[in-house]
Amino acid sequence: MLDFDNIIKTYFSNDNIGHAYLLKTSDFNIIIKIVKIILSKKEVVDNIDTLIMEGIYPDFKIIEPEGQWIKKEQILNLKEEFKAKSSYNNKRIYVIKNAENLNKSSGNTLLKFLEEPDEDIIALLITENKNKVMDTIVSRCEFINLSYNYNEDDNDYNDAIEFIHNIETKKMLASIEILEKFSEYEDKIELQSFLKKVIKLYERIMLNILTVDNDDEIQKTFDKIIKNNKIIDIKRRINGLIFIIDSLDFNINLKLLVDKLMISMFGVE
Repeated sequence: MLDFDNIIKTYFSNDNIGHAYLLKTSDFNIIIKIVKIILSKKEVVDNIDTLIMEGIYPDFKIIEPEGQWIKKEQILNLKEEFKAKSSYNNKRIYVIKNAENLNKSSGNTLLKFLEEPDEDIIALLITENKNKVMDTIVSRCEFINLSYNYNEDDNDYNDAIEFIHNIETKKMLASIEILEKFSEYEDKIELQSFLKKVIKLYERIMLNILTVDNDDEIQKTFDKIIKNNKIIDIKRRINGLIFIIDSLDFNINLKLLVDKLMISMFGVE
């Protein structure tokens, strides 16, 4: 069983933090957890939790739609506020709720902000539907699906273990085996369920806490993966699999999906 709190701590630790994230979730409490993880430094005032929850922490800003859309003026005001340095010598974070409600004007204004990132500013864009967010915005962000039930316990991982072994052993050359595996599933829901198991195993690898039935040979396989990859590599695998899971909601050729998976996992950024 995976500990969801540990997963988000791994994603948002100081060593791995990026400057822009697109997060799929409907639970704003998760976003608050993430903000507190990013801002968790000894120098920060003791009552930071209270300041964040009351909306008066000066280095944290929430933008949400005014009416149907997020307006250009809201983004301009955000940029103006964030010109000042951090009040606590810490990261400055802004959250944009319902990122799919950025219209062309506000989206393009935000895009310029994302394209010239300040190392101390972090963007957290929230959506329940990635496909409705402007493509140019999506391309500038690291996408993380926080809506999966990571705490669900499921011990039937043999196929997923073999799948990962093929990926990590053959890498770009594993496309034939992956296509054959995808073709075994006539029901896309079952394929999505299988890929979620693969994601869970990659999460365990990323956390360096993988244990599977105390099988020494299996453990050696995953120890090797841990040794040969950095966290950013495992995150790329996970993001590639998430992309495929979401894409299966549309009628897309399986070979094309496998090609896209290979590029997202191993291609040059």
